[in-house]
Parts: sequence; structure tokens; C-alpha cells
Amino acid sequence: MAPARLPATLSPGMTVRAVALALLVSAGPALADDAAALALADDPPAAPAAPAKPQDWRMFVESAMGQTTARQDGSVLGQQRLSLDLQWDSKFAPGWRGVLSDRLDVGWVHRFSDSTAVNSLREAYLSWQPAADNIVDAGRINAHHGVATGYNPTDYFRSGANRSVVSVDPASLKQNRLGTVMLRAQALWNGGSLVGTFSPRLADAPSDASFSVDLGATNNRHRALFALSQRIAEGIDPQWLLFAEEGRPPQLGLNLAALLNQSTVGHLEWSGGRSRSMLSQAVTGIDDGAFRSAPTLQLRHIARARSTCVRPRAMAGFRVSLAATAARAWRLWRRPPPTARRPCGRAARRPGGSFERTDGPARASPRASRSTADGSFAARSRSR
Repeated sequence: MAPARLPATLSPGMTVRAVALALLVSAGPALADDAAALALADDPPAAPAAPAKPQDWRMFVESAMGQTTARQDGSVLGQQRLSLDLQWDSKFAPGWRGVLSDRLDVGWVHRFSDSTAVNSLREAYLSWQPAADNIVDAGRINAHHGVATGYNPTDYFRSGANRSVVSVDPASLKQNRLGTVMLRAQALWNGGSLVGTFSPRLADAPSDASFSVDLGATNNRHRALFALSQRIAEGIDPQWLLFAEEGRPPQLGLNLAALLNQSTVGHLEWSGGRSRSMLSQAVTGIDDGAFRSAPTLQLRHIARARSTCVRPRAMAGFRVSLAATAARAWRLWRRPPPTARRPCGRAARRPGGSFERTDGPARASPRASRSTADGSFAARSRSR
């Protein structure tokens, strides 16, 4: 049987149909891709994922161990500490917010039977916001003004507030101190605010009971504070304060923060008014009242590290306290700022679960246990 053959020549109509069919076959995938692209462009954009809601509760447990050697006889005493920290901050109703912050420190010296427990109710208050520019708070509030670390003359509610001292780090002392029972009202506007605070006298003396709320340490006299903030220029936000305290003359305060450049921030805290000298308050008791000032200047520089073995951003700073004695001021001035560049080291875990690089041996935690010369647990010490 002879095989079928195509004709040697095609008619003009057949030629046009064959070419059109070939073009359609070759353009099929491109047309399909264009159609898919047009359909994708016509679809509405996907809604952004909702941000994760922060947890209302936060709790962490911290433990520390150490030993103390007595200078007199060389005896060694072991120490252990266990701390439980609990914080709650929640908006439980429209315009209403509740805050609770508590810390329990339990320490043992030599034997577990020799234990001491100190509970610090740092904050417990309700906040009501009837309007977007008005806020009213009532309860125990850890209120502090000014951002200087260490000595801050405008932090008027710091006296007697540290009930349990487990670290001498200024940030830890400010965070873990007792709040003051007060009524606070705030009015906000564009670029400024006005805050009025009244703290009543609720007790006469501090309490040494383990689970006392210790109102005598923070509310042993009537106090009032007014703070006015207003932005006067880009990067300059001063705050003026007027503080009145039962049995003492009123004090004026100023907090000023300025952005000096892209890496340096300057802080100035100043408090002035008629008061007795520190020597008179601590030792002699002589009434040598006069107008005295207590300024503090602090510079913070943020350096960007180029090496992969250092943190991307580090902070170094120094402060000069004109209210200190001449010798102390000179030591503070000569003290070199901590270096911003840190070599590679091992990872140390913070109480919150994050990690930071440390160099060399393990550093003490910001809340590391502090021992006294006789080996007793130092959680009962106070600062005045």
C-alpha cells in the first residue's frame, strides 16, 4: 500500500489557516500568563496581619548564690537568694486600665532555716481616661521625673522607697523601689502636658514586716507636685516642676533634654530652693537654711560599631553632679566613660529572656545579691 503524501503546494486559503493556527498555538502560554497577571492585579490587596497583642501578665524567677568571708576570723558563710517578680498591666474596660507590680525576695544565710523574706508592692493603681487628652490615676504609683541615672535632684519621690536592695545598679534601684500612694491628673495637648500630683500622709514610720505594704516609708508626710512640659523647639523639651512638702520650703525643678547631634543626647536636671545643708540634715541638726541648688548634667553618646563582634549600638556617658563634694566631683570627672566597643564574648541571659554579649567571665546580674560584712542578707537595707 503506497503511503499518503501531502500535496506539494497548498492553496492560499489553507496557507492562511495554517499560519493562524501556528500563531495561536505559540501565543497560548503568553496569553495565559497575561490573563493570570491581569486577574492578580484586579484582586484586592490582602489585609495586613494584625499585630500580636502583648501579654497582660509577665512573671520571672531569679536565683543567686554566693559566699562571704569574714575579715576577723576568716569564717565563710554561704548565701542564696530566690526572687519572684510579677507584673500585670491591662485595659479591662474602655477608658480603664489596671497596673499591678510586685516582687518577693527570699534569702538564706548559711542554712535554709535562716531565711528572710521581703515583699515589695511596687505599684497598684487604676487609670481612667475620660478623654483622649485627660488621664486620672489613683493608687500606688512609682512616679519619677527626669531621665538622669544615678543621682537625680528632681526625683522627689525617691526618699525611703527602696525596701529590698539586691543590686546597686541605678536602673534596678529605680525600677524595684516602692511607689507612692497618690492621686495624679494629667492634661495633654500638642507638644506639652500638665501633671498635678497629691500624695497624702498615711503612716508615721516604716515597717519591717515581711509582707507589709510599708506606707510609712513612702507616705509619711503630705506632698504635692506640679509638672509643666512644653516643646519650645525641635528636639528641646523642657519640664518645669514645683514641689511642696510638709514641714519644708517648696522647691523648683527643671528637666531639660536636647538632641545635640545624631549620636549625642544631653540631659540637665536642676532643683533649687531653701533647704538645710547635707551636714545639718545628717549630723548636726543646725538650722542653716539657705537657698541651695542641685544640678546634674549628663551626656549620652550612642556609638555605632563596625565590627561584627560588638553590639550594633552601644551607649557610653558621664555625669557631673555639682551638688556633690569637690573630691567626689573630681573623681566623677576623671572617671573614663565605659567603652562603646566590646569584644566578642559569651552570651548571658537577661531576666526577660533576651541575650546580650559579655566579655570574659560572667558578669553579675543587675539584680545580683549583695552581702554585708557580717554575711547577713541585705534585703532589709533602706536608702534615705
